[in-house]
Amino acid sequence: MRVPATVLCVLVVLTVAVVADESSVQSDPKADFSALRTFAFRAQQVASRREELDNPLFLKKLTAAIRASLIAKGLTERSDRPDVVVDFTVTGEEFGDVERRLIRGLRGGPARVSRPIRISEGTLVIDIYRRQDAEAIWRGVYRDDERTGSKLTYKLPEDAKRLLAKYPKLTR
Repeated sequence: MRVPATVLCVLVVLTVAVVADESSVQSDPKADFSALRTFAFRAQQVASRREELDNPLFLKKLTAAIRASLIAKGLTERSDRPDVVVDFTVTGEEFGDVERRLIRGLRGGPARVSRPIRISEGTLVIDIYRRQDAEAIWRGVYRDDERTGSKLTYKLPEDAKRLLAKYPKLTR
């Protein structure tokens, strides 16, 4: 009885490992972020044929999340001669039939059930450049794996907030 429960726990952990998020942030160590107080959006792009992602309402929601995060860091949005410009790209794809195995019937003996699942991957890349010399100063990448593409539209704006939480906060 103990062995099937252990096997079930291992399988749950493996399933969660397949559907996991990852992120990375890089910044220019020489950039003086305290001097950069204003921003504007430049390029906002969805490079996906997935209808959930290639959607102007999703793009609007994601832009609003990025805007709110930058404002929370002390920056001000300004269309005329901002200190930095913000580009972001979203890619999305569905890949592979990842096989998920379930163990059922713990009391009546293990019954193995194998069921394929598809994973939707969305990647958000946010690049921030100094406007005056087009020098890249900050990049955040968030890769989110979900079971459906529609979940990505809910998660990626939150993922943007997580990324931008690592952007330096202005001190005034």
